[in-house]
This record gives sequence, C-alpha cells and structure tokens, in this order.
Amino acid sequence: MLGSVVLLCGTGVWVATYAGDRLRSHAFIAFDFPETSFLTGDRTALHLAAASTAAAGLLAAFLLLARLPRRGLVLAAGLAAVNTAALAFAMGPAPERVRPVPPVSGPTTGGMIADASLDWRVKTMLLYPVWWTRIEFTGVRSVPPGVCTAVVPWPGGTPAAATWPARPAGWVPEQGRAGALRWVAWTTLPAARSA
Repeated sequence: MLGSVVLLCGTGVWVATYAGDRLRSHAFIAFDFPETSFLTGDRTALHLAAASTAAAGLLAAFLLLARLPRRGLVLAAGLAAVNTAALAFAMGPAPERVRPVPPVSGPTTGGMIADASLDWRVKTMLLYPVWWTRIEFTGVRSVPPGVCTAVVPWPGGTPAAATWPARPAGWVPEQGRAGALRWVAWTTLPAARSA
C-alpha cells in the first residue's frame, strides 16, 4: 500500500510539473475523464490531488475489506457498491454543458457547410465549438436551405474576398487563423438571413 501511495504521489508531482498551468487553463472535457470526475464528484474540472486522494482512499478501503472473513464476498460487495455509485454518477443528471465560443462571429442558429478540401486540423478545430448544428463537409458550390455559414480554405496570397467566387449575394467573409492554418468563414448578412 505504501509503495502505491509513493508511486501515486510521484506521478502526481511529475504530471503537475509537466502540465503546469495547463491543468487549470485548458478546457476540461468530462467525457475524456469519467473516472476522475467520479472520484472528485466534479464534471467541470480536473482536480488532480483530490482524485489521487480518493483513489488512495478506495485502495485502502479495499485492503481493509480483504482482511475481513469471507473476503471474497465482502470484496465483491464493495466493488459492486463502488461500481453502482460510479454508474449512478455517470448516468445521473449532469449540469448544463458549457458551450464553447463559436469559431466564427456569424449566426449560431443556422446550418454550416465546410469544404472537404480544408486541412484536417481546421476540420477538427471546428467540430467541438460548433455545437448548434452538424457540419457537412462537402464541396461548397451551392448552399442548401437553412445554411448560414460556409467555411472554405484560404490559400496564401489570395484575398479573403476571393476564396469563394461562387458565393450567393449577401455573404461576407471572416478570416480565420490558428498558427499557420488559415480559412475563411462566409456568413450571411443579417438582412440576408431574415429575407
């Protein structure tokens, strides 16, 4: 038990040193960390020390249960209780999902299409922040009904306004950039949306 706790503490110090401020500043997605969310009772943030303490407490409890008579039955009951609690936590009511800042300043009510030739990293960056609709990755030649945003590649040396020559009237470009990645999100003007 003592060796496990020392290993746990050493690993925690290494993670905290390596990740540093990112443990607090980066987005926490509870879906990626259901175990630590259960151990801390919080689906909104990673609490490294609290999760480690809870895990060590569970380990100590199971070691104590292993010393009781009929330990197989007692351990099975303890494990079933912990699994039932984890299942109730995971399937129980969740707080409202924090919606990320949309990647474009256009409408967050209409549909979105994106050109299939976009860099895969741009496609990936769009998937989570676009929470209001499913993005269709197709060739952006015509605009299906209900679509208010179209994302196209932005080749170097090309003005943003020239990235989608076949756009319908009333659409305006918004430049997008993340490091070396560039794209243009075309959105309808408010007057065009209400028409």
